[in-house]
Amino acid sequence: MVKKMRSAVFDLAAIGLANLCLAGPAMADGEFAQADVSSETVGIVLSVGRGNWTTDLSYFEYNEGWAKALSLRHALPVAGPLTLKLGPTVSVRYENATGRISEEVGVRFSAERYQPTDFGSLYVLGELGSVDHAAFALAQVGFKSGLAIEMSAGGSDTYSEKTIGFSKRINGGPYSVRAGYRFETKVAFLGFSFNTF
Repeated sequence: MVKKMRSAVFDLAAIGLANLCLAGPAMADGEFAQADVSSETVGIVLSVGRGNWTTDLSYFEYNEGWAKALSLRHALPVAGPLTLKLGPTVSVRYENATGRISEEVGVRFSAERYQPTDFGSLYVLGELGSVDHAAFALAQVGFKSGLAIEMSAGGSDTYSEKTIGFSKRINGGPYSVRAGYRFETKVAFLGFSFNTF
């Protein structure tokens, strides 16, 4: 498991670094990275935004195997309270039981909003993907103390989960420590994140 995780981190770091080098100067955008570990799963997510483009990479390891995904989304020229993004995505999945590797190409759509408030911030995100008919929704409340609380729900042809998470920024910087609970699999997780958006 450690070897697979190390391989995934190297893969994601290499692609993310290539994206940073090729994307040009940042335009009030940033980077987001998150890693969560539980007794049953390992999850790593990396997102890099430049201009109207966002590149997303993910790796998830679970008892049945692992899955990697890469997507490229472009902001749609639509005025409104939400930022809408659409683009291609590719997923690679490995099944431990059969040794089978499968690949699927599709489309990913997202809608999100970040709103500063008197007490901190509000953030909402909704996503739909044609690969495995995936759907995901997240709402996060952030406080000026650096504490944040989030609720999320997601599902696809291969999984379903509802999660509550708590995070705390370290010394007011971009790094946070995380902890939470997944209700359907009944496991707790620990993790960290980095966010410059």
